[in-house]
Amino acid sequence: MMKPCGKDGDMATAFALYEEAVAKGVSMHADLFNTLIVVCTQAKDFEAAESIFNVMRDKGVKPKRAS
Repeated sequence: MMKPCGKDGDMATAFALYEEAVAKGVSMHADLFNTLIVVCTQAKDFEAAESIFNVMRDKGVKPKRAS
């Protein structure tokens, strides 16, 4: 659901979906975080991308090569 946001750099929708997933207790995995990072970089918000990467590490999610 979040991948189309990356095409448009739609950070607002991507983060709303992320927050909804967190609220519902969805297991956070590297693919979800990677998609958020892609959305941020497409929007040219590199600080947000770095922040998501740090959140991923803080939650104990092991980055993939794409991260």
